[in-house]
Amino acid sequence: MKNSVNSVNSVNQCQLSDSAKQSLCLIGKSKQYILLLILAIAIAYYTVNVQEKQVIAAECCPENLDNFPDMFPFRLSGNVLAIIALCFFCMLARQYFCKNTDPTNCSPSYNYTASILALGAGLILLYDLFYVKGRGLQPHRYQHSTKPLSRWLQQLKPSM
Repeated sequence: MKNSVNSVNSVNQCQLSDSAKQSLCLIGKSKQYILLLILAIAIAYYTVNVQEKQVIAAECCPENLDNFPDMFPFRLSGNVLAIIALCFFCMLARQYFCKNTDPTNCSPSYNYTASILALGAGLILLYDLFYVKGRGLQPHRYQHSTKPLSRWLQQLKPSM
């Protein structure tokens, strides 16, 4: 640990090239967007935790279902945070892809493709979130019946 502290101190004392300064700036931005992803994951974990309690309440005491908060704002905020971070990493991958001059180096191409696919998945999830909300399907508001969960699952089946 002491060696790493000495390394940081020696880096602070030396003159960094412009390239190194740009790299450090990019690393700092990347760390910020990674924190956004971690926050989005924490929000998703919270919503799944509440959803678990809703399923239990639907089977045990359906009269308490109205006491649960609307999870749409939480899901929306988590989704938006994830999409913001994925946009940053997609643009970063695109920059490296465009700068790649070595035809044998496929890594930038793979990274860019993976970034586009991840961003696409995030956008699909955001669309789905609004689609479910727009159709009035609210999985946190179960119908009172002997099988509230099965009724909710029936609502989710696409009509043919």
